Amino acid sequence: MLQIAGVNSDHLLGVGVSIPGVVRREDNAVVRDILQRELNCPVIVENNVKAFAEAELIYGSGKDQENLLFVKWGPGVGACFVLHKQIYESRRFQSAEIGHMTVEWEDAQRHLCLGWLETRVSAHAVADQVRQRCTRSAMPLLYRNRRGDVSSIAAHNIDEWIACGDSGMWQVIEESIDLLARAVTNVATFLAPDQTIFYGDLFELPTIRERFLAACQRYNTDCRAEGFSRSQLSDKLEYIGPLAIVVDRLFLNRRVTSDLNQ
Repeated sequence: MLQIAGVNSDHLLGVGVSIPGVVRREDNAVVRDILQRELNCPVIVENNVKAFAEAELIYGSGKDQENLLFVKWGPGVGACFVLHKQIYESRRFQSAEIGHMTVEWEDAQRHLCLGWLETRVSAHAVADQVRQRCTRSAMPLLYRNRRGDVSSIAAHNIDEWIACGDSGMWQVIEESIDLLARAVTNVATFLAPDQTIFYGDLFELPTIRERFLAACQRYNTDCRAEGFSRSQLSDKLEYIGPLAIVVDRLFLNRRVTSDLNQ
């Protein structure tokens, strides 16, 4: 990347890396150590959702709001709280694991099944459910759109097949939208953030975004449209989070709870 950009490695101030899962920044993380050794510069590793929240605090809505709730919807489902302009995390470096909220509990002949939100509403889960239920009779428009090849219904091309507008397809997708909206409104009702900011691949699709906001208002009539907004940094999703954690650590030096307790 440095060669492509024509940047001399001597001019490299630092590298930001955002990854899914729990990140213990002060530990000797293997990812960080390998990159620092190879690049010979500071490397900061952070959870991807918290990194994006950091970007919002520096470049986006966080400049004007005190308390924020971030919701990401794409290959995974994630969330993050900002309280008084600081990213909240527990002593175990965890933040809001909204994707691990229990949304189903079945007891079919004593066989218990625990259902997490992410297993039902992630982009892969949505595509799987549509693909499994797509037949010539149940979803005629989508079946024709895919020329009978239901295996081509996948998360990576959801923007292509969702455009067919099949009513049977939307019925399946609405189930996932409903589950996510219920979880988000419950969390937002409890925390009462100044703003709920959403981003991610599925929120980039206008039809899904509109149906999600409508579902949120069904579950909580106090959900004002102006209180929910798509991130203004969505088009910079691939790099803005890693950039923000480097800017914060090397220049602003205002970190989340765990750093403040060092």
